[in-house]
Amino acid sequence: MTTHGPDLDRLARILGTPETSWLLERIRKRAAEGRTLTGTLTLSTASPAQRRAVDTLLGRAPSRGTSLTVRLEELDAIVRTSGIHPGGLRAAVEELTGPIPDTKANAQAEAQAWRRAYEPLDQALSGNAFLEAWWTRPHTRGAFKRLAGGDPAAARTLAAHTATVLTALPADGVALPILAARATGDAHALDADRPIGRLVLAGHRVMGPLARTRPRDPDHRPEVRAAPRPVG
Repeated sequence: MTTHGPDLDRLARILGTPETSWLLERIRKRAAEGRTLTGTLTLSTASPAQRRAVDTLLGRAPSRGTSLTVRLEELDAIVRTSGIHPGGLRAAVEELTGPIPDTKANAQAEAQAWRRAYEPLDQALSGNAFLEAWWTRPHTRGAFKRLAGGDPAAARTLAAHTATVLTALPADGVALPILAARATGDAHALDADRPIGRLVLAGHRVMGPLARTRPRDPDHRPEVRAAPRPVG
């Protein structure tokens, strides 16, 4: 049995027009959300040109009115049986507009990546009521994401280094550059204008009284002593 490919000229002429763009956009959105291409799509204020385009696509007599409804099962069957695209409606839409992303799966994967990014601080701060309350605030999480540049992989490293420093406090008598180098390998990581420095200093402000002893800064550098911009 011979399998024919899509008729790209007919596909573009019938379904790939400006008058059917609303239909393509709705189908893409539904498919991207993981919903089946069944049921109906309705355009409440269809122009005469949009109505003619859909009537032609469905092979039906000219219709009237402003509301325009398309049954997706009917459209899928027409696309398959007419030879426009043997793969059906979704394949035809992707042929015209590009691959349809799985937004639901992508959102789930991104959420999982951020949960992994939070883990070092989630674990390190567990049991400290002051720090847990600070760390779980939506404002703190949002600032953390911005400091990591919106990258979950970079955020996990940032969380791990921040957790190492916060769990090392109090560190009375230890110079900040030494503490920074021990925790991160970078003597300037705790500078107040660096992401780790901003997070640590913000967390330090909310720590319990017994842990508020600041590390020693032998150089009295203003940028280290300066209070960070609000993080949480």
